[in-house]
Amino acid sequence: MAIDPGSFTTLAVSQEGGVLWVRLDRPDRYHAFDKVMCDELSGLWRAVRTDDSIRSVVLSATGDKAFCTGIDRDFVPSEDGADYDFSPYTYDDPGKLLGPKSNEC
Repeated sequence: MAIDPGSFTTLAVSQEGGVLWVRLDRPDRYHAFDKVMCDELSGLWRAVRTDDSIRSVVLSATGDKAFCTGIDRDFVPSEDGADYDFSPYTYDDPGKLLGPKSNEC
């Protein structure tokens, strides 16, 4: 397996045969997206694209309370070190960019 399951902090990743199991793993925040999770998912999809041993991916979440509640409201985007007033209505949902299609898989 080219993907190192131990390299993630917000994802639980394992492979069984040709199936890659990806579990969102921030149960204390109901698996809400933060910068680390966004970066890890984006990197994971790029790695999946080049790993011929992976035939399918199952995406789920750890725990039993929620799959994902969207963006973490404590995740405040910044650009070049400048913080901005954050509102979920003025910031693009990072989830749109995190799927396999957006990462050319």
